[in-house]
Amino acid sequence: MAWATGIGCARSEHYAGIAGIANAPAGGMASALNWLSCHCNLDYILASRPKPENDTLGKRSRVAIICVLRHSFWMLHYRLGWDMPSFSRKKEASSTSDAAASNPADCTDARLTCVYAIVSSPVRLWGIDAQTRLRRQVAQLPNLRWVDDWREAGDAPLLIVRADYLFEVRTLKALAQQQDVALYCGTDQRAAALQLTQADRTQALHWLDERPGEPPEGLRKITPEALSHFDAKLRRTEVPLLEPMLAERREQLESLLYGNSYKGITDLVTKWLWPAPARQGVRWCADRGITPNAVTTLGLLLVLGASVAFWQGHYVLGLAMGWLMTWLDTVDGKLARVTVQSSRVGHLLDHGVDLIHPPFWYLLWGVSLVNFQPVLGLDMTMINGLIVGGYVGGRVIEGIFVRTLGCEVFSWRPFDAWFRLITARRNPALVLLSIGVIFARPDLALVAVALWTALSTAILSVRLVQGIAQRMRYGPLQSWLSDSDQAKERYPRSFRTFANTRAAYAGMESGDAETGELSSKQRPLREWLRQRSDGTEDSNDPTVAALLDVLKQRFGDSLSAVLIYGSYLRGKRDTVLDFYVLLEDYRALPWWQKMLCCMVAPNVYQIKAQCDGNEVRGKCAALSMRRFEHAVRSDFHSYFWARFAQPSRIVHCKDEATRNRVIKSLANAAHTFVSRALPVLPQSLSTRDLWIGALQRTYRSELRAEKPGQIDALVDSDPDYFQTITLLLEIPALQPESNGKAGQWRTNLSVAARRQGKREWWLRRHLGKALTVLRVTSAATMFEASLDYILWKIERHSGVRAKVNERQRRWPLLFAWPLLWRLYRSGAFR
Repeated sequence: MAWATGIGCARSEHYAGIAGIANAPAGGMASALNWLSCHCNLDYILASRPKPENDTLGKRSRVAIICVLRHSFWMLHYRLGWDMPSFSRKKEASSTSDAAASNPADCTDARLTCVYAIVSSPVRLWGIDAQTRLRRQVAQLPNLRWVDDWREAGDAPLLIVRADYLFEVRTLKALAQQQDVALYCGTDQRAAALQLTQADRTQALHWLDERPGEPPEGLRKITPEALSHFDAKLRRTEVPLLEPMLAERREQLESLLYGNSYKGITDLVTKWLWPAPARQGVRWCADRGITPNAVTTLGLLLVLGASVAFWQGHYVLGLAMGWLMTWLDTVDGKLARVTVQSSRVGHLLDHGVDLIHPPFWYLLWGVSLVNFQPVLGLDMTMINGLIVGGYVGGRVIEGIFVRTLGCEVFSWRPFDAWFRLITARRNPALVLLSIGVIFARPDLALVAVALWTALSTAILSVRLVQGIAQRMRYGPLQSWLSDSDQAKERYPRSFRTFANTRAAYAGMESGDAETGELSSKQRPLREWLRQRSDGTEDSNDPTVAALLDVLKQRFGDSLSAVLIYGSYLRGKRDTVLDFYVLLEDYRALPWWQKMLCCMVAPNVYQIKAQCDGNEVRGKCAALSMRRFEHAVRSDFHSYFWARFAQPSRIVHCKDEATRNRVIKSLANAAHTFVSRALPVLPQSLSTRDLWIGALQRTYRSELRAEKPGQIDALVDSDPDYFQTITLLLEIPALQPESNGKAGQWRTNLSVAARRQGKREWWLRRHLGKALTVLRVTSAATMFEASLDYILWKIERHSGVRAKVNERQRRWPLLFAWPLLWRLYRSGAFR
């Protein structure tokens, strides 16, 4: 009570300022916070708190808290975009904007663009219908104004958008900066929006409604690729979102919205641990109409609860509340973005809590260490100084960097992006504290946080000095992600890691994380693959048809698609047929097979059928469609994308949407295969040399048993396929030779990219051996006479024969390993 009384009596002349904060408008809130940070007698407030004789916190800790609070109020100005010295000018500009908003037709300010929507869509994404989503997006952009009748725009620029397409805020923002353009969607190649400055509006409106032929005269065609890719706010680079809103793609579009709401450059916990759990939280909140501000408020309560727990030395409870709060901190931001409910109050609450609470957690953690003994010569006062000084210094450096040098420090160079994963922010610090509690050394955990905070700030100081030197020599700094093509070529691994957070796109069709750009480039490739992968003729083969019937009975409604590949497509009919079965889910599998498929996909089964009175056999590998899509695009190991870069045919598909997903996956497999093989291939090579060299690498990474010359025969069996698919891939690092000779290529890769590629293939080769053993072990639990089949395949491909005894045949997992080792020593595996 005494503390509360002290707050209430902290100088009567401050009452007016305190009372004004609650009712301050958006701009007035900045002034109120500025007043609070500069005039509130925080030392008097802290002194009013009753203190025991042995004040553990001490005067220096109270001074540290004052510094943190004042610094936090200052940083809020930067985070919320408020300019402290020029509030009066901002207020005047706001009044002008309000006047324009009240009558758009009277506005002649070129910065104000009116937005008018036509058509509609019944598809609701994250619980929001298309019209509501567009209205909320427009409301977030100060230079855009929604109109219910396009004539209300008067002479102001006008955006006409089709509400049956999905936009994001930065798509509308970038389109408003264009002049007289028709924006085409890269997915369906049809117009989705118009920007009209001088073009005839009546004619353009009718054309966009029907979209017959080419756009009216005076409008130029662009796609989202022509708009800016770099999102400085979320520190990521992606083609601005523009997708048709189709009911059958609702889940994919929601995943796309969620993935696009995720920062590309962030800490390791947020980037790799929280995407999937936070998605479930966002879904739960969106379905129940829970607002982002409600989630943030719950997070604030957890912050206070964790603070008390740390103060009292209840570390496990405090960490539990702390980690839950970090999860909610991820949920509220993503919920606000996918439901377009961002607000100034929510922004203030979210960033204010995030900015202020971490050092208080550490200080209160230290307060609980009543028997603390100095570590490395550091007593509690020095540790508090390192924590507060390092934290405040680090955040001040971040603010100075972006305000004076032109970009955020963690977006400047790839090093900064990697450093952001582990820099001394709340989540990495919680990792250190959790490790300390696990090993029953909370004192060492706090010391680790203090030292890492100080070291992180020292590194940021060095980067600030380097940035200032760069700024003086070459002008404002630019993020390495601002030019996506250059970043992809110079820093391929960093680009794959930080261009977006791929884990946030889980559950969607592979490849949708790169909307527009990849879709348009791959369109000719996919159309060609649609023809080449058509397995209608193969499915009419009696042998294939009989085995397909067995697969349909075995997997039932879970069956999405079946592909055939391997020797059968090269004309060999006296062999076991190889099928790949893509499942919608695993409900048709026993629980232990589901577990194996999740750990080491795919599951391999032997299938038998009767055809014309004879028994025919096949081998099928089964996995989920979702896992297949992810594997052919993003897996580190080559097992999946190397197989499906080669010829394969779709012999069963449940619907056209599934066929499109499979074809896209085949295109992604070829793109991934060639892109990842280029760093270890010669600079000048033919199409044949490219595929032979790349396949040799993949065979070595899988313990493949093949005779010498087998790879050459595989490529020579269908040269048109390999020549055409290489030409259609359009990989920037693979360009035709300047001499114009068909089938000759030159790779354009940096020395660093080649070194990185060689390291990755070395790792794939060693990792692949372990994965092969695991997959063989998994298959042995499901494959009838598995050892006989494996030995037959080895003999057929390598010519090395081995005899098996009855004990090895009955218990292969226990007794077959010496036999396989002898085969390995004999050269059966390469």
